[in-house]
Amino acid sequence: RRVLFRSDVFEFTASGVKHSVAIYGVGNYDVEKLKKDMKNVIETTTSVIGQNPNKIYTFIIHNVTDGQGGLEHMNSATLSVDRWGYHGKEYIDFLSLIAHEYFHLWNVKRIRPINLGPFNYDQEVYTSMLWVMEGFTSYYDELILRRCGYYSQEEMLKKIQSAINYVEGSVGARVQPVAHASFDAWIKAYRPNENSANTTMTYYSRGMVIAAVLDAMIIKSSDGKACLDNFLRDLYQTYHIGKGRGFTDAEFKTLLEKHVGQNLSVFFEKYIDGTEVI
Repeated sequence: RRVLFRSDVFEFTASGVKHSVAIYGVGNYDVEKLKKDMKNVIETTTSVIGQNPNKIYTFIIHNVTDGQGGLEHMNSATLSVDRWGYHGKEYIDFLSLIAHEYFHLWNVKRIRPINLGPFNYDQEVYTSMLWVMEGFTSYYDELILRRCGYYSQEEMLKKIQSAINYVEGSVGARVQPVAHASFDAWIKAYRPNENSANTTMTYYSRGMVIAAVLDAMIIKSSDGKACLDNFLRDLYQTYHIGKGRGFTDAEFKTLLEKHVGQNLSVFFEKYIDGTEVI
């Protein structure tokens, strides 16, 4: 008999936090496998910053025919995914989406530009740092899966290589700086037209490439004793915990320079506010 409807609600504990998952719609998922793999991703993600800010977290998953991704909140995420995508490569992509939205618990919701909250919901909000909020998160959603053991080192390197090829193969990457792509998201990224590929670029992929480069720079300058994790922990402790606010663009750059161990004015001029190939 054909099943037309299915839903499941289940719970598990990860990083000392109770997680509730509500799945709506028919799909080829396995609840016990989801519990195990989601716990693995969540605990690995939490280890990046070192502390989980929640007591309860909720995932709401919609199984659909054309998955549209996810949306993060302070203590929850809503996901729209392919109902038959819980196996093979598609399942790894699903776990990457889990890592992405969960990492936003910190990066965006707590580690954030000062522009991004508190919000006036009657107005658009502009920031030139979506390349950090979404780009760094895109880097970590792959790096977390590598740390979990879902990717080999070679597969992880191919993910970075693919992002580089996508960014540098884009005509728009030589036209629009990543800081401008961030600032113009309201009027360009989400209002594309037939000429968008020629004049714009994505702060997701470009930000991922920049995150990978900065990670390597911190690893090199510290002789392997630190990485991008340490910078993000410092942002979290200094601004969210210490000051109870977001950071300015200048504060972000100053703290990053401390971790990289060099002045980054030329770096920002060329690769953040400019369009040179990194």
